[in-house]
Amino acid sequence: MPVLILTELLTIAANEFLGVDPVLKIISAVAIVLMAFALVGLAIGLGARYPRFGGDPSQVAGSYGGVMFMVQAVLFIIVIIGLLGWPSSVYLLQKVRGHGLSAPQVLLMIGCFSAAIVLGVGIWIGSMRSGVRALLAMGD
Repeated sequence: MPVLILTELLTIAANEFLGVDPVLKIISAVAIVLMAFALVGLAIGLGARYPRFGGDPSQVAGSYGGVMFMVQAVLFIIVIIGLLGWPSSVYLLQKVRGHGLSAPQVLLMIGCFSAAIVLGVGIWIGSMRSGVRALLAMGD
């Protein structure tokens, strides 16, 4: 939570100093929350699935679970950037041109934002459940 709060404050402050459009301020703030919960859930889930209790902390990053986390985290961030970046660029382009958004553009943007939210929440919940199941199976 402290890192999430700090990241949100930095994002909001940076957006304010840069004069970012209010819609994009909201999108970036929501994206930070989504990514924070999804990445922490992914790390906890994979850490529970592939634990290294007796290992040296410096070896964790090179372990199977550590590498899997890094690969999945990068893929998740790329997808989220695509899902939120494209609609944001369309919005800005139409705003700069002085045109409104067409109905298909609005529908695609809503679809992208919805997909990003579903993906973030799904990875968070799915990863946490996977980790709990792995720890419960370890105790049996």
